[in-house]
Amino acid sequence: EPAGTASWTVHAHDVLGAQYGTAAALENLGFRFRHPFDHYVPDVITAGSADTRVHAPQVRVRGLHVHTEHPIESYFAFWEPSNGSADAHRIIDWIVDNRGNYIEWFGLNDIVAEQSRYAAWRPFTQELISYAHMRGVRVGFAFELFGAGDLQQGFNLVDGSAADDSAEIASRLQLVTDGLPFDVYQLSFGEFFDSDAQLFIDSTNDAAAQLRQIAPNAERHAVVHDGGTQLVTYDDRTFIYYFLVQYCDPSIIPDIHTTL
Repeated sequence: EPAGTASWTVHAHDVLGAQYGTAAALENLGFRFRHPFDHYVPDVITAGSADTRVHAPQVRVRGLHVHTEHPIESYFAFWEPSNGSADAHRIIDWIVDNRGNYIEWFGLNDIVAEQSRYAAWRPFTQELISYAHMRGVRVGFAFELFGAGDLQQGFNLVDGSAADDSAEIASRLQLVTDGLPFDVYQLSFGEFFDSDAQLFIDSTNDAAAQLRQIAPNAERHAVVHDGGTQLVTYDDRTFIYYFLVQYCDPSIIPDIHTTL
């Protein structure tokens, strides 16, 4: 609506766009969504000029990977059922307020080690996925391939790394797919430890093939980590170990891990 009128109208082609427009309108009144737990609310509401531009995202995926392997706020929000879901909801809301559409967190191995932990975690996570989807936000689950390369007690598909254990992969994937409609499953390969190149490729392809069967609507991703000293020779080429992803199932989407 023109500046100076008593109201603005948000025009959007879907629910997520309508939420973006509402957040923009609030920002035009002086509100700021600077932190999930600390929004800025102005003492005096002052209306700015109406924004008549048509806004469209420049990239498809806009959101966060929260590293729940560390005892940070997002660990308690997304991995501790006893903490309740309110904080996770606020983080998801904050992503929408900042024009995001994706949230992803890392799984931990306690749901394998303790049956009671899994029994509490599964319905808790179902609710978080449902809430995110209601807000129009896609949800990803990150996990490790080989436990031998995992220094942070992450959720692993194979506890060791001596062989491609297809049965163990199937058992672990069942835990995080049954009744849990994640939109993305992101496979990681640890840090500072490598494995046989062909084993890496075969195990990754096995996990991708099983996910294609049991979660056909989910994307399959793999992290391409840095690590200049983790080199491997394969196909008459020598390169960083994690770049072996390029030889895996081409339906796997590579996620590039960058560091400064």
